[in-house]
Amino acid sequence: MIDDTFDAIADLPWPQKGDVLFANAEDWYHNACLNWRYDNWELYASGYKTAGDVLVQHVIDTRSERDILVFPIVFNYRQYIELRCKEIIRLGRMLSDMPGAFPQHHDLQKLWSVCRKIISDCEPGASKSDFEAIDELIAQFCAVDAKSENFRYPVDRAGNPAISDALPVINLRQLRDVMNRLASFLDGVSMAFSVYIDNRAEMQGYGW
Repeated sequence: MIDDTFDAIADLPWPQKGDVLFANAEDWYHNACLNWRYDNWELYASGYKTAGDVLVQHVIDTRSERDILVFPIVFNYRQYIELRCKEIIRLGRMLSDMPGAFPQHHDLQKLWSVCRKIISDCEPGASKSDFEAIDELIAQFCAVDAKSENFRYPVDRAGNPAISDALPVINLRQLRDVMNRLASFLDGVSMAFSVYIDNRAEMQGYGW
């Protein structure tokens, strides 16, 4: 049976000795550049968000593969939220001259709690309704995947199904649209904090 299976796929591309995964090639327009910025937090966060958007658009365009792409889609969006929250915490602490970088865990609710207070303290433009709306979205995400495991593995550490039967369907178009609204807020805060820090550094450079 195993021999028959291998015979059936013999015409498929197969790994070759000497294959190189990570390389610079002549088709330069396919070469992704790494570490070209002094701070890659923005690139990482935006990359995961963009990956989720691209996959959702593929589902919309083709009306196919939604049941297999849902896992990387949700994971990418969740990873975006986690990275953006950690970045905002890091920038906010720099802005306020507070010690520490960012919490070293994946608990989205705890991260948002720290992030929320920093935004409230440093960004006067954020309203109570803004925070309440995001509180709801973070709570919804945590109910589905609190610690970034449920869409990476089909089972939890005890061997139980990672995703509850209480969540039988996810509309990917709606997920993307709501994520875009959430990202508008978080990206705006990240940009504002970065500008504040750059402006402060510039003024200090002039001796103000």
